[in-house]
Amino acid sequence: MYLIFEHLAAYNQPEEQKFLIGLILMVPVYALESFLSLLDSSAAFNCEIIRDCYEAFALYCFERYLIACLGGEDKTIQFMETLSLTDSSTPLLKEAYAYGIVEHPFPLNCLLRDWYLGPDFYQYVKIGIVQYMILKMICALLAMILQSFGVYGEGKFEWKYG
Repeated sequence: MYLIFEHLAAYNQPEEQKFLIGLILMVPVYALESFLSLLDSSAAFNCEIIRDCYEAFALYCFERYLIACLGGEDKTIQFMETLSLTDSSTPLLKEAYAYGIVEHPFPLNCLLRDWYLGPDFYQYVKIGIVQYMILKMICALLAMILQSFGVYGEGKFEWKYG
C-alpha cells in the first residue's frame, strides 16, 4: 500500500501511473483473497472469481503501461517497425538473425507463419488481450451460475459437472 501512496503523492505522469497503480493493486487483491479464503473456506470460490476478474484487468493494465512507457500507440508501432528493418550490418543467414520477427516453437511453426512486428501485430495483441478479458469474465459468470445450481466441479471431468 505504501507504494501506491507514493505513486499517488508523486502523480506527475498520469498516463503511466494510472496503469501502474492498477498493477501494483494486484498484490493486495491476491493477499486479501488468500486471507479471506483461509478465514472462510465457503467464501473461497467467490474470492477466486473476483481474483480472476482482477487478473484480466491487471493484464490489460500491464499492456497499457507498456504502451504508455513507449510513448503511445503510434510510437510503439514505429518502434516495432524499426526492429523489422534491416541494414548493412544484418547477417545474411536468416537462422542467425530474426530481429523483428516472432518465430513460433516447433509444433506451431508447422501450422502458423512467422509474425512480423508492426501495426498488424500490434492490433492482434490488442484484440487478444481484450478477448482474454471478455472470455475471463464470461467464464467467471458461468462458474458462478454453475456453482449456484450445484453442477460446478472444478477439476472434475464427469458428465454431471459443467
